[in-house]
Amino acid sequence: MAEATTTQKAVVATGTGEDFGSHIVIADVAAPAGSPADGFVRVKVAAAALNPVDWKMVKYNFLVAVENQVLGCDVAGTVVALGAGVDELAVGDEVFGFQSIDIANGTFQDVLDIPAYLLLKRPAHLSATEAATLPVALYTAVFGIFRDQPGAGASHAFERDAAGGAPFLVWGGSSSVGQVVIQLAAAAGFHVIAVASAKQHSYLRELGAAVTVDYHDDDVDAQIRAAAEAAGAPLRYAFDTVSVATTLRSAKLLDASADAPGFVTTITDVPEEAVANVSVIHTLMANIHADGDKKAFMLDARKKIAAWVAELPVKSNPVTVIGTTWDAVPAGLERQHAGVSCTKLVIDRAEA
Repeated sequence: MAEATTTQKAVVATGTGEDFGSHIVIADVAAPAGSPADGFVRVKVAAAALNPVDWKMVKYNFLVAVENQVLGCDVAGTVVALGAGVDELAVGDEVFGFQSIDIANGTFQDVLDIPAYLLLKRPAHLSATEAATLPVALYTAVFGIFRDQPGAGASHAFERDAAGGAPFLVWGGSSSVGQVVIQLAAAAGFHVIAVASAKQHSYLRELGAAVTVDYHDDDVDAQIRAAAEAAGAPLRYAFDTVSVATTLRSAKLLDASADAPGFVTTITDVPEEAVANVSVIHTLMANIHADGDKKAFMLDARKKIAAWVAELPVKSNPVTVIGTTWDAVPAGLERQHAGVSCTKLVIDRAEA
């Protein structure tokens, strides 16, 4: 009988610094052995997607100490072993999910162990490469809309058609997160106003945007206000995926008062300038495993997230396969840093 593989190739950070590409290498790492820890699932990787957080952790040395750690967050693959206490998945299940970065054992390797609660069964409408584009964007969208805004006082719920057509601004609608925010907000009954380049407008309307606005236009703010007025309700909710400046701009566009405050979710830094009667909430779910409140929310919401993905159905980000081996990741992260639009860069290990 052949001996089990004890090492595998992986994408590893050797340090941190402004020249982040010089600190990302392909290296041999230990392959998981024995049984997974309690509550964990061993997954053979079929596809893994690249995210900005992968290079930002190396460039800016934030969130976790990444030196000598395997990078990567998004993954799709096959369950090959189960830890004790895992009863909702079985060996052979096709899954997709997110590896919490505080576990410091990322998805850019062939086999890894992931907490079961961060995995979902892959529905039939998604291929492995498509499913791999979703986890970070999907969980960020769910947390930002249905956990963090309500946690700050917003009244909307994680329910279909519950928002009654209230306007909801998505700035950066063609971003990875923005695409999923549009879908979930529309499913929750919001009248979605999406800001993005005009070339993406047709696609964003397919995702569920009721109105699309080109950020290049001189009258962007006027168009947003007109769209909200046409919806017949005050614009009190926004989700920004672009920058501190657009987060502040979104906040200033809200029709907020002391009796009816506004709420902006951002995945960038919170602006220093405050806007009266508007709460700006920074959503970060990358460190979910170490945060008891975030973990509790995920455990409670997981079945509903899976149902929405399968039943809406949630569409993946457009896929750009950049290679079939981990060797393609460092150049892919440099490419992502330079800027990509309305697509997710993916490694397709199933074709290796």
